[in-house]
Amino acid sequence: MTDRLSENEVAALATAFHRASQAAQLLERAGIDRSRQPSWTGQSSLEFWQEIDNLLSLGILVDGRRRILDVASRAYPANRIFAAAAGLAVARDGGTSADNGRRASSRPPAGTRPQPGPGLFLAVDPVRISPAGSLAPVDWQAGLREILERATERCGLPPGALRSQERGAGLLSVIHGGVSPAVVVADLVRELVRMMTAHNGARAAADRIRLRLGLYLDSATIDEAAGADFGRSAAVAAVRLADAPAVGRLLLESRAADVAVIVSSSLFESTVRPGLRGLDPAEFHPVDVHIPSGGHDQTAWVGLPGSRTAFDDTPSLTPDLPEAASGIRSWDFIVSVASEDDGWGQWLAWELESNGHYVHLQAWVVAGEHWVHQLDTAIRNSRRMVIVLTENYLRAPRVQAEWATVWDTDRAGVNRRLIPVRVEECRPEGLLRGIAYIDLVGLDDDAAKATLRRGLEASLSGRFRPDTPPPFPGPRRRS
Repeated sequence: MTDRLSENEVAALATAFHRASQAAQLLERAGIDRSRQPSWTGQSSLEFWQEIDNLLSLGILVDGRRRILDVASRAYPANRIFAAAAGLAVARDGGTSADNGRRASSRPPAGTRPQPGPGLFLAVDPVRISPAGSLAPVDWQAGLREILERATERCGLPPGALRSQERGAGLLSVIHGGVSPAVVVADLVRELVRMMTAHNGARAAADRIRLRLGLYLDSATIDEAAGADFGRSAAVAAVRLADAPAVGRLLLESRAADVAVIVSSSLFESTVRPGLRGLDPAEFHPVDVHIPSGGHDQTAWVGLPGSRTAFDDTPSLTPDLPEAASGIRSWDFIVSVASEDDGWGQWLAWELESNGHYVHLQAWVVAGEHWVHQLDTAIRNSRRMVIVLTENYLRAPRVQAEWATVWDTDRAGVNRRLIPVRVEECRPEGLLRGIAYIDLVGLDDDAAKATLRRGLEASLSGRFRPDTPPPFPGPRRRS
């Protein structure tokens, strides 16, 4: 059977990956070396992707259609054509903390039966802080369902991954076993935090809605859980976690927090402690809770997700970013790069997004968007700017205006809003000369990734600590 793209898939690829560098990087990640790719010269984007379709029919890449659409779907999870054709990865934990943020191609296509696996239960309670200073339930189930559905879609979970039913003022959901628990604890919770922050942004303190999340990992398989009644012991355990006094105390003590989460001990040990998908065990602390299924008090772990900044935060790779309270999208980083160094800009942006950050890159502005407006919006609504230091960058007037705008908001560098990354030999002058940079000159791919990671971790946390102890600086013996 020929392995060809449909006309709709070719058109979607031509629209989303309409630049030569974008298409080349996508095909490389799918397994087609640049030496085997057709030339872009003299072709339109649509003609290029039609040629790729012809090559696939000739067997240039085994399982090529799926592999190409899988990479495309990870870059544009909200694109229904990519997602329906390839299926997004759901087992994204990568197995080890060293693989955090790496995506696997394991999401089943729409309509397939979920694979057996441990059952995961999520209890969500919306509450407000009353004038008396206590937590009060909120009748907000319609809004809660919408928030949960949008968060599920944004972190790439397949349709039907969550089955929910009402429980008091909140919801109780069972998540099928084909979904990695780490994706739920990291990505889904993160999306809920972002969306609740946006929801509460323009509201008075008395009107803000907080969420208590309880997550319980059951040993039952999805086939058992899907047919089980929501009154089963594992569901009760998730509810009991969300109702734990420690969760309420945390929200009352941290009035700026919109979401508090508590996870069962087994879930903490299997996903949080190893740091899967950028989860930070330091954000959680142990508490004793009474879970009926165990018949005695058990240890659970409670925390405020996002309370600490970490580079290994994860995510979803999605251009469909959460809306801020003002209706303006926000980014963790904007990558500022000279047009001649577009390859470096895309490499850096990919590494940042692969580690869970929302990134604006001008080369990724899709057809139909106004790039000047997008750039202006991104500069004003990004937390930090990564600048790609090259001789081209130092000579380009347009990018000078970009970094100067960000520098003006943090002249002393206290918030480290401007992070230079040097990728070739060059000598910054003027104001840029006084800003320390991450140096990737002369490094291969793996070393550059590791150096970038360490440098950004230090910049985001505000401190640097070596991985190994320094040598003892005591006196040397005379020979």
